[in-house]
Amino acid sequence: GIKGIDHLAKPGLLKRTLCGSYPSGPSSAEPPQIWKMIGDNSVAAYNVPSGILFDMHREAAAKRPGVLTKVGLDTFADPRHQGCAMNAAASEPIVSVEQFDGEEWLYFRSIVPNISIIRATSADERGNLTYEHEGAYLGGLEQALAARNNGGIVIAQVKRVVENGTLKPHDVRVPGVLVDHIVVAPDQLQTTQTPYD
Repeated sequence: GIKGIDHLAKPGLLKRTLCGSYPSGPSSAEPPQIWKMIGDNSVAAYNVPSGILFDMHREAAAKRPGVLTKVGLDTFADPRHQGCAMNAAASEPIVSVEQFDGEEWLYFRSIVPNISIIRATSADERGNLTYEHEGAYLGGLEQALAARNNGGIVIAQVKRVVENGTLKPHDVRVPGVLVDHIVVAPDQLQTTQTPYD
């Protein structure tokens, strides 16, 4: 079936992607649709260092203008090289070189999401989210805050919905007050190719 970002990899639906990694699979498998769209320039694709992406979510959540960092100087992320662009369609700059306090920095402008689609393992009936079967906690709270603090909505995909009061408060990573919609996908994989075991 369709996996991950390929649900959105449709002409006219997806204009631009900023990702820290893109899905792949065994070399014997058909490449994901997103790779085809990147290859034929039907979507602007940027490969942004993951930590910077998380910082961009936090900055958007706090309504700050962007991220000033030394991460990525003189690498593919530097606009004097590729500026994170993966294809010709990625012609709009997302990073600039700035001088601050006598030093050179990269500046990534905040990108404010209208919708954040996040994923967790469990949601209770109030929308509180836990991540017990996820390979890693990858910024769900920051993404939810970036959308909600700027008038957007949050959609959470989970494996199951449980009764209120059954989740340990300490395990809740995203509070239900930030979640607008829950989508249950009982067969969600842990990674692009691997079920939870």
